[in-house]
Order: sequence, then C-alpha cells, then structure tokens
Amino acid sequence: MRTVASLLLPLAFVFLPGCSQRALAAPESALPIIYGADEAFRPYEWFSEDGRLDGFQIELVREIGAVMGRRVTFVSGPWSTIRGRLIEGSVDVVSMFDQPVRREYADFGDPHSVLASEIFIRVGSKPIHSLEELNGKEVIQQAGALSTEYLRTQGIKYTSIQVRDQFEAMRLLASGKHDCVITTQVGGRYALQKLKLQNITTSGKPILASNVAFAVKKGNTEILNLLNEGLAKLKANGTYEIIYQRWLGEGNRIQLGEMRQMQRVLLLSLGVLALLIIGALVWVKMLRRAVAAKTFELQYLAEHDSLTGIYNRHYITVAIREAIQEFHAHPTQRAFGILFIDLDRFKLVNDSLGHHIGDLVIKAVAFELLASVDNRCLVARWGGDEFVVLVKSVPDNAALLKVAHKIADKLKTPYTLSGKDIFIGASVGAVMASLRYQSADQMLRDADNAMYRAKADKRTSVRVFEQQMHELAARNLRLSSDFQKAIARTELVNFYQPIYHLKSGQLVGFEALVRWQHPELGLLAPGSFLPILEKTEAMRLLGEAVMREAAATAKRWHENHTSEFYVSINVSDEQFAFGNLAEMLRSLLEEFNLPAHFLRIEITETVLMADIFGGMSQLDELKRLGIRILIDDFGTGFSSLSHLATIPAETIKIDRSFVHSLAANTKNYEIVRTILSLSSNLHLGAVAEGIETIEERELLSSLGCEFGQGYLFAAPMPAADAEILLGMNRLSG
Repeated sequence: MRTVASLLLPLAFVFLPGCSQRALAAPESALPIIYGADEAFRPYEWFSEDGRLDGFQIELVREIGAVMGRRVTFVSGPWSTIRGRLIEGSVDVVSMFDQPVRREYADFGDPHSVLASEIFIRVGSKPIHSLEELNGKEVIQQAGALSTEYLRTQGIKYTSIQVRDQFEAMRLLASGKHDCVITTQVGGRYALQKLKLQNITTSGKPILASNVAFAVKKGNTEILNLLNEGLAKLKANGTYEIIYQRWLGEGNRIQLGEMRQMQRVLLLSLGVLALLIIGALVWVKMLRRAVAAKTFELQYLAEHDSLTGIYNRHYITVAIREAIQEFHAHPTQRAFGILFIDLDRFKLVNDSLGHHIGDLVIKAVAFELLASVDNRCLVARWGGDEFVVLVKSVPDNAALLKVAHKIADKLKTPYTLSGKDIFIGASVGAVMASLRYQSADQMLRDADNAMYRAKADKRTSVRVFEQQMHELAARNLRLSSDFQKAIARTELVNFYQPIYHLKSGQLVGFEALVRWQHPELGLLAPGSFLPILEKTEAMRLLGEAVMREAAATAKRWHENHTSEFYVSINVSDEQFAFGNLAEMLRSLLEEFNLPAHFLRIEITETVLMADIFGGMSQLDELKRLGIRILIDDFGTGFSSLSHLATIPAETIKIDRSFVHSLAANTKNYEIVRTILSLSSNLHLGAVAEGIETIEERELLSSLGCEFGQGYLFAAPMPAADAEILLGMNRLSG
C-alpha cells in the first residue's frame, strides 16, 4: 500500500507547479507538448476518485516535462479516440504497446516498461490453458485493447464483450457473467486488489508480451528526442525508479505473507463461528468459499515465479518426479527429457546496468523460452538466471537436442532495453529419462553437469549428459574447494606462449596463460578449473593474480633484455564487470615502474557486447594509460560491426577454430580472408591463434596476416624458458 507521502507527491506537481525546483521556465515561444491519455488504463492512466488525471505514465511524462523545461498539457478520452488524434496530429504523444502494426503510423521512443496480458477466470471454472480454448467463449476486453487485434490475427472465433476499463471487466466477471477477461498483468491484478475480489484468478501462460513506450506521429523527431533525453535523465537521477516502484513495484502486489495471514484469520474465524453459531450454515458456506478462493490463489503463488509468471522450482521438481514415475510404469510410451539452461553473461549485465534492467532481461528470457517450445514442454525458472524445461513425448537424444538448439539459438538474439543492445546467450545441458533415475534431483544434477560442460566448450552451447561427467563433477567440487587456498599458497603460475611476425620470424610478444600447480594433481590447464570458477569472486581474484605476475615478469625481462616485446593478458567477464580494470593496471605500472606499452589486454567480443556502452568507457581509460587492447576469439561471439569501428582496439585475434586445418577454397579460408580484409579496412592489426602447420602459416601470411602463435612455433612455457626465447629474438632456422 502506498504511503500518504507518496500519494501527495504527484498532487504537489499539479496544484503547486511553481514550487518545483527543477522545472525551468520554458520560453514564451515554446509550444506545450500535448499528451493524449487513455482515461481508463489503470494504473498507467486514468481519472482518480477526486477527478484528477493520474497514473504511472501521467506522472512520468510530467516529470520529463519538468526536467526538460517544457510544459505538458493533457487531453483524455477513450483509447480509440486518443489513438485517432495522434494519427491526425492533434495530439503530440501517447504511450502504447510497441508493435509492428503500429509502427506504420507512429515512431516509438525508448521503452519505459514491459507488459504482458493474462487470462483471468472465476475460481472453480474450467481453466483456459491456450488461446485455442478461447474459441466459442465470451471474452471481456477493454475497448480498443491490443489483445482484440491480436486474437483476430490468430484466427480465434470468440465473442468480444467491450467494456470501459479493467475495473468494469472484473466486476462483470465476478458477477458470473461471461467466461473470462483478457487484460494486462499489472492492470488486471491492480483491479483485483483494489476491488478486493477473491473469486477471480489467472489461467494459462502470459500472452502478448511487449515493450511500452512513448509514441509520436511519424516524423516528429524533435519531441521524440526530447522524450528519450528526459527519460534518460530521470533514470540517471533515480526519479524513474521512484515512480516505477510507486505505481508498479512490489508495494502494489498482494504479498504471499499477507495471504497466509489472511488465510489463518479466515480459518480461525471459521472455527469460532462453527463453535458459536452451529445453525448459521449460510455464513459458514460463505467463509468456506472465501477460504477456497484464497487457497487457490496461494497454490498459484506456490507454483509460479513471482517475477516472470512461469512455473517455479517447486512445481517443475514435482512435475519431473511424476514424469519419472510414469516412465518407470511405461518406458516405451512415456519417454521424456529435461533441459537445464544457464544465462552466460547475466551477472555482467546485472552488475553493470543494475537490477532493474536485470529483471527486464529475466522477463524477456522467460517469454522467449515460452515462444520457443510447444505444448509438450513445461518452462520454469529454477532461480537467479537459471531455467528448466521439461520436454515430454520426446523419443531420443536427437529430438531433445533439436529443442535445446532452438532455445540456444533464440537466446543469442540481442535484447534492446533502455536504448542498449544487450547480448546474453545461454548454455544448455540436456538429459534423457532412464530407468536408472529414481528422483528428480538425480536428473537435474546430471542436466546441470551437462550444462557446465557446454559452458566450458567453446564449440557448442548445448551438451547432452554422458556418464563420465559424474566423475568430472566430483573432481570439480574438489578443485573448487582447493582453489580457495591456491592463491594464498602461490600455486597459480603464468605460462607464456610466444607471438611471432609470420614473414620475418621475429618475436614480438607473449600471451600470459595461467596454470595451476596443484600439490596432488600436478600441473592443471585452465580448461580443467576455469569453468567451475565462473560467476564467482574467485574468478576476479584469479585475474588479479595473473596480471600481477605478468607485470612482474615483464619488468624483469625489460631490465634483462633490450628487445622490444609485450605481454598480453586475458580479462574475464567477472573482472571486466567489476569496473576497476584501469585503476588496477595503473597501480601495477606504478608499482613496477613499467612503461605501459609492455602490457596489452585481451578481451572477448562477448564480454564487451554484454555492455557495449559501459565497457567502452573502461577501454577508453586503458587507452589513455597507453595500454593497447586486443579483441580475442574474433568471429566466435556476437560481433556487432556497428560498434566495432568505435572500439579503441589495436588488434583482433583470429580464433583457432578458423585456423585449424586451414586450406585454400574452404569455408574457414573465406572466413579468415573476410576477417583480415575487415581488419585492414579498419586499420587493425591481426594475430592468428592455433597455428600448427607450415601450410597454415604460409596461407595466413599470403592473406595479409602479420602475426601468429601456436604449437608450430612453441607451446605455452614457464617464464624462464620464455626468457630464453626473448634472448634469441626470432625463430631459429
């Protein structure tokens, strides 16, 4: 429930506009912005009980006008009328769903919220699980709602009952008339809470998810730019978050604890009435109905994720357990599989862009998953950035992998939120049902293990569980525990792989590659322990240890040799997201009195693309320090050519997967040729990784690649051996 202060704050801007310290007087010649408001779109736009225009979008546009120094005036009416006035030009701006059909007559700004619609039914009526089940139904809808247009495009034959707003719709449904209501999640639940209706609940999956944004008539760029700039300012100074939480945040949701408390009160009241008024059967019946409605609602909350509306961890675990029981009873008829999905760069997005954007990403991923699967599948949020999909009636691994790859490919598409392209991606572990599985926990454990193997495998984002992964999981658990002591005991050491000029054979630098000198298991390559450290603080501490040793080694070599060289250091997602990269390197350069050109930083495309704008500021700081930047594994991530020209990088590194078995007139040959042509046009240097044969070296050199590294020249080696190569300065022979 909103506080008195939060209710009075919007009134201050209406009745005391001169008291706003931020509002600057607009020039007399500046025309006011005319905003068209839907008079019945709660809690976004509507007339409050005191006759005043109010709501999330109303307060938001008022604040934008204040911060931008432009007066905003309002006209209101039914949505169909307001939309018509925007098209004819008598209204400057409205808020509406950003859909392709509406882009024919309007330009949209940056989204300010995300909305989905839901189906609401009476408690006790037959559930509606899909749009097809709406055929022949009487559906209550707000006049002019987008859901009306959408259902027509889906070929659904139903009777539409048009009403003024969600309040009228819910009252009509609660009275026993018609079959269901289709309206927005926020608006529908807001109406139920305010009307205190207990016999209505949601049914089926959310539909019609879409961004909501300010829209102007086609070509009105002046006002659109002003709105975008004002929205950005409100987000930067925290005003947007205050308005969002006031109207759409957790305070306006019915809390589970409150429901449980209400249920206890009702049950206690029922007991007291049963003891005191045995004959009052009518009252007992009414109370029982109230308890049944509340119990149904509690059951819904117990089985669904509060943020996304999809199934939660508890529900999917029970569903898998039941599927295992059915499979044991009918192995040939009840085959199924599960997918364990983990987002690859969600922590980076959350740390760099904030939890509000993180929540929007989680919601968007949930809708993408629902859109990627058919009716055989149950989709659930496992927790954090992890999801589980139960796939029924799937005969074998090949069919299960088809579903998994469809999901992985879908999640590679960038999300545009707050004007930024956000690249996420996902790793998927798959496991088929087997008679050896006796519990849901066993299947989920194996799917989780397969997911981690997919995350460690650069060749694919999907892996099927294999039996040997059990032993690997036990080994990883031990390594994770041992690593807590590894840094303190200086068990982490850098190996160095030389980088040569391909034509002259001159040594130009080294790449620092970490190794773990485990006291019992011996020397461990990074692939055996880095995947288990991802998304943990240990990954950042590892990166700092590698940088310190690389700087100390470069200083020692610089004092002992006159040859020019550099040492390149890989930066992980976690270290980049922490945001102190330039500060740490500056400190190391000062500590070791080392010129900046002796160190270079390697960063992958995917790390940078996760937050291209925030990441760019870090790279600019590094460039000002004099540290050169290399884009690692180029071509394997989600390359964004629109940003590549603006990244302050000096060199790109061609991934080993393109160099391996390189031969003329092959697909890899054409990819490498294209990458080298691009780097030449952008005046970027190029280093080829993984060169293993003389033929690969000669082909790369003929294509214009200047530098390379790989086992043809030398494997990664200890610092002492690398220093001997530095003294030789070029390839022998």
